[in-house]
Amino acid sequence: MESKNTIRRVWIYPGMDCDCGCTEGEEDFYHLTYELPGVKKEDINLRVTKEALRLIGKRSDIEYVNEFNFCCDADVDNVKSSYENGILNVEIPFSCPNPFKDAKSVKIE
Repeated sequence: MESKNTIRRVWIYPGMDCDCGCTEGEEDFYHLTYELPGVKKEDINLRVTKEALRLIGKRSDIEYVNEFNFCCDADVDNVKSSYENGILNVEIPFSCPNPFKDAKSVKIE
């Protein structure tokens, strides 16, 4: 029999949109959307490093969890987020230099 104090941990996945042009000098963004039904704003812990994001949202019976790794370094000083009606939106700017800037063209025969 489960204890009344048992909290279920639920791994959640964001809806994601990446404005990733990967062009030199342009700033790109990750746009992540999380559904956190029944979670109060003050019970959300969102932490971002240049390599990844960690989210924990708690309510009385469930702990929503997500970790998300970035392909390029995030600009952690300019991350923006908003929370309304159980929906958390996170905008993470990052800089991704064009990996093909100095690439050699290959002749196709």
